[in-house]
Amino acid sequence: MQCEYNEQPASSEENTSVAELKCLARARENGARGARQRINYIKGWRKTVGAAAHETAERDRIEVWLGPVQALATDGSYREILSANELLALDQIKLPVLRNRKLAGRLLLRTALSHAVNGRISPHEWRIRPDANGRPVIATGMPQINFSISYAEPVAVVAVSEKLPVGIDVETVEDTTEDMIAAFCCSCEQSQLDTGPPSQNSREFIRLWTLKEAYTKLVGLGHGIEFDSIGFSLDSLHLLHSTSARIKDRNIHFETMWVTSGRTLNHVSIAIDFSSAARGSADLQIMSIASADESAPAIHIPNVNVFGPANPRGMDRQ
Repeated sequence: MQCEYNEQPASSEENTSVAELKCLARARENGARGARQRINYIKGWRKTVGAAAHETAERDRIEVWLGPVQALATDGSYREILSANELLALDQIKLPVLRNRKLAGRLLLRTALSHAVNGRISPHEWRIRPDANGRPVIATGMPQINFSISYAEPVAVVAVSEKLPVGIDVETVEDTTEDMIAAFCCSCEQSQLDTGPPSQNSREFIRLWTLKEAYTKLVGLGHGIEFDSIGFSLDSLHLLHSTSARIKDRNIHFETMWVTSGRTLNHVSIAIDFSSAARGSADLQIMSIASADESAPAIHIPNVNVFGPANPRGMDRQ
């Protein structure tokens, strides 16, 4: 269910096609404007996550950015902040749904990275390349910000943190079958899902799925581990067991929330690794992209955490 953008290396101009040269020229022409291009956003709720910390103590920062895929994809001006390689790769994707998701994810990523460094680097200036596994990473010589990307049908999400490794996943709530639960849930999770009606089981299954996705992305396993070998407690949002040796003695914290986009209900899970942090807490800030008329958030967040109270700090427009 999780997809991430794979950027291909730039070709030399001697070996590019006419179409590619036109795309490169367009990207260069838009470069100056792209450096100034800015996506409007709204600050949502903020809360302290992890171990309890004194209010005045300096804490690490995590930002989770939410954006509507269709609105971002159809606003052509936002393409100006993308690199020539990104424009080339996106234009070659035949399936509009997939192209729009990847475009929205990369726009969010560049905006989030620039905000994480307080605007010292514009969204257009970030150099992002694929690693050996095809996953996007920040190029050498630039600030190394931890980030994770995910997108569902209507929503793209990005988590960024300067100091803390993060993993994030978003999924749309859909009907779930017993076969899906048996294939992807361990026995302890199946017992949690057997007690409710089908509609509740579908929501709880999606919560478990996003927790597993966020966790495996954080520890670098991806789909290289069977999901039924990982067990979560939905009551306390903690990992019950895993067959992976990579999580031994790691202090991983989880947060979840429901997100609505139109009439679609989505669930987001965030995994945060405090293992090497000087402090065991951080400020988690939600940022949502503003609507086209800048009058309201494009995405509504009804719950901070279904098992914990919200800690709203206003809706400050930027």
